[in-house]
Amino acid sequence: MNNTSIDLNGGGNGTIYINGTGNQLFKGSGVRNRGPLPNITIDKPSGTLTLKSIILLTKQAKWNYIQGNVDATTNQSEVSFSTGDTVDAEGINEPMKFYDVSAGFGSNFFGVNITLLGNMIVSNKLTIATGGVRLVQNQNTLTIENSASSAIVFGTNSGITCENSN
Repeated sequence: MNNTSIDLNGGGNGTIYINGTGNQLFKGSGVRNRGPLPNITIDKPSGTLTLKSIILLTKQAKWNYIQGNVDATTNQSEVSFSTGDTVDAEGINEPMKFYDVSAGFGSNFFGVNITLLGNMIVSNKLTIATGGVRLVQNQNTLTIENSASSAIVFGTNSGITCENSN
């Protein structure tokens, strides 16, 4: 899939369902806060899904990783989230590993709050320009594998909130 849109609006409430057994390329718009996409579900029994460029979810969308080999690092991809997005990257066997994750960029995205429903691994950098990441349920972890001081970047009034569902 190749997202060539650079519009500020878009996405809708449908779902892009990525499955199949072969290798696939998922290329974002390449422009931060442009070309938003609807819900994304990844359910690949075999083959590799390679992420490339900046992939932006529209407001109130869900990133749902079920299974499969996802290569987010080769092309140093970035998945960028919008207001009210939900991320379930837990998977049935292991969590999906993102390269860069960002939230809260652009005039349409101030006050972004994304909800993390399972474990999430970011191998390079987490950037929260405005708003925050909300961890819910009991055992969720947000892991940043890069040990450099620039691995987590917070903007004004942003942060991470942990909630216990008990």
